[in-house]
Amino acid sequence: MLTLSGKHQLLNSIPNVWASVHSSYPAEAGSGELAGGGYQRQPLTLASASDGRREIGSNPVLSIPPGSQVRFIGYWASQTAGVFLGFVPIGGKDYQYTLTSDLFTLWAPGITLSNNDPIVFFRFAPGLVMGEPFYYARDVNGGFFRVSSTPGGAALPLSYPVGRGTVARSLTLALPSGGQITVNESTLDMGVQSPNAAPVWSPQNSVGLDVGATFNLNTLASDPEGQPLTYSFNPASNPAGGLFSLNSTTGVISGLAGGTVTVIIDADDGQA
Repeated sequence: MLTLSGKHQLLNSIPNVWASVHSSYPAEAGSGELAGGGYQRQPLTLASASDGRREIGSNPVLSIPPGSQVRFIGYWASQTAGVFLGFVPIGGKDYQYTLTSDLFTLWAPGITLSNNDPIVFFRFAPGLVMGEPFYYARDVNGGFFRVSSTPGGAALPLSYPVGRGTVARSLTLALPSGGQITVNESTLDMGVQSPNAAPVWSPQNSVGLDVGATFNLNTLASDPEGQPLTYSFNPASNPAGGLFSLNSTTGVISGLAGGTVTVIIDADDGQA
């Protein structure tokens, strides 16, 4: 695990960053980059690393060729060719999500969506395609939403992921006559969050469990950095009264006997 000073040294070692625009999902290689006309990558001025990240200190303007559509902002280590450093969608940054216990509803704390907003998945997407095509949000309720393959379409059934992924609102800008895009702080965020964020729980007042049945707490809890979670009773002595057991590593609780009990279970990501 890198120290905060180590992250700062690595981030500050990047001498230059150049912004680009992309018509399709860039993936790892920066594909779909627009070129032609008066378009070229524009330099970003980055502040010194702080709190595990480097923020933009300038707002470069990218000229877009006529007849183009733009979906992603990319960033590179040089003005031409070079190492592709990453990207963000037009429309906002990405948020970590988990799949809730109904296997239809996703929960992404902090995301702002409306019904039928186009969304794109990054990293791990359970039962979905990463990058493209776009999906659409439906049944939006704060950070909770379902996913459809068409605007207003049926909610897609998903499968519980082994890992966590990220999702973002993603717009397409059509520019038949060309135009300009200004990159700002809300569009590009360099670096990695350094302070450890505590695990978060999906709102759930109660869990019903038949004798002999199981329930996985990983459907309710997630770690913002994607760290694996372990679970324990609070207080540490078993307060379940013999009604259920808890596997601290897998998060699986198993029904043992009939009855009702109120307990507190802590989720730990193993980070200070």
